[in-house]
Amino acid sequence: MTKSRVALLRRRIWASRYLYLMFLPVFLYYVIFRYAPMLGLSIAFKDYNAFLGFQKSPWVQFKYFLQFFHSVYLWRLIRNTLLINLYDLVFNFPAAIILALLLNEVQNRRFKKVTQTITYLPYFVSSVVIASMVVQFLSPSSGIINNLIAALGGERQYFMTQPEAFRPIYTLMNLWKNIGWNSIIFLAAISGINGELYEACMVDGGGYLRRMWHITLPGIAGTIVVLLIMRLGHVMDAGYETILLLQNNANLETSDVIGTYVYRRGLKGGEYSYATAVGMFQSVIGFAMVIFANWLSRRYRQKGLQSVLNSYLELRDVDNLPKFRIIGKGPDYEPIRQWIEDHKMSDIIEMMGAIYDIDEKAKYFAKAYACISPKQAGLSVLESMGYGVPYISSKDAITGGELLNIHNGKDGIIMDDESQLTEVIRDIAMHKDKYLEMGRKAQEFYNEYRTPQHMADGLWNAVKYAMEH
Repeated sequence: MTKSRVALLRRRIWASRYLYLMFLPVFLYYVIFRYAPMLGLSIAFKDYNAFLGFQKSPWVQFKYFLQFFHSVYLWRLIRNTLLINLYDLVFNFPAAIILALLLNEVQNRRFKKVTQTITYLPYFVSSVVIASMVVQFLSPSSGIINNLIAALGGERQYFMTQPEAFRPIYTLMNLWKNIGWNSIIFLAAISGINGELYEACMVDGGGYLRRMWHITLPGIAGTIVVLLIMRLGHVMDAGYETILLLQNNANLETSDVIGTYVYRRGLKGGEYSYATAVGMFQSVIGFAMVIFANWLSRRYRQKGLQSVLNSYLELRDVDNLPKFRIIGKGPDYEPIRQWIEDHKMSDIIEMMGAIYDIDEKAKYFAKAYACISPKQAGLSVLESMGYGVPYISSKDAITGGELLNIHNGKDGIIMDDESQLTEVIRDIAMHKDKYLEMGRKAQEFYNEYRTPQHMADGLWNAVKYAMEH
């Protein structure tokens, strides 16, 4: 590194010194409590002796890994750990999304705040207290649940000693404790959705369910994917602390997970090398799941635009193929740019980056035969039609209001699915005049019907629809 670059780096660090100072505690936390303990992972491959220490304890290679793989408890531990996490993903993860969607529709601010407070409160209560409350609620002698069962003429049940009841009890306890807190991030994501999308849908008659399904859920899809990735990274970590509080010898068959097994063999049994090997196996599986989930999410995010790129790759030798210009600079900008370079497609695909200047954007629309977005549609439909450019998308990407704006085959194209995209692009290359005519009709529709009076009528119809339903 040259002296000039060192000097520049020092100036940048000094200019942002307060930000680095704020970051320092977080950095030290991860170094001291996350990375430094990794030095002790070597004892998984050693016959660790506390008197000999890390360095002098003899190497045994994969002895403890093989011992665990041949253990009679292996499949029980893996099954219980995966099932408890599966219950959490199937019931608790969607529950937080549903709560956020419902709270978003609540108009009474006082009722909304009270509901949020009630659902957030259990998260701040100690897990020990929560587990104790659950045990008391389910007590066969004085528990409120058994009192209710007895009052209805049933027999009192020993729920905490029934192995088949442990997973539902643990799942419901976590639902009660975490649903409010987990919904916060979804509410934050919902607040970032452009309000004009809801207005456009209401103007064209979209009700609560249609706005929720076609605007809110797609708007927070990225947040859902990120949080799902984080959950999948802990698919082998069932939160053993809370499980230990509910565990007993009677329900061990379904409550014993990898975390509790490591605790029992390592801290209580003193088998540090064996417990470290089991814990490392758990971490490796979790890391692999994070990589896999991240790969899936990248495919999910690129799916709409990637289908256009694949169509252009297939049609690259077609005569008069119009240039594909990509406007915007999202998280997939660099991977897409690399894809274009790798496939030598820069002669017919051009990345324009983010364009905020209206006049500059108008120049590109003036040259366009069509605006293609297979997976996303919203006010961009109206923007495209206003510039006299037909909009092309698939029917599952269109929001409620836009269905009334695009007249399929007349002023735009609504594909049944993305498999039709290649033929649509081929048709554009062969019949450019057809799509220029579509553009003229799109602009005529926009100028004639997207008037303040039309929007007011649509809003009134939306209000009447909401009152009637």
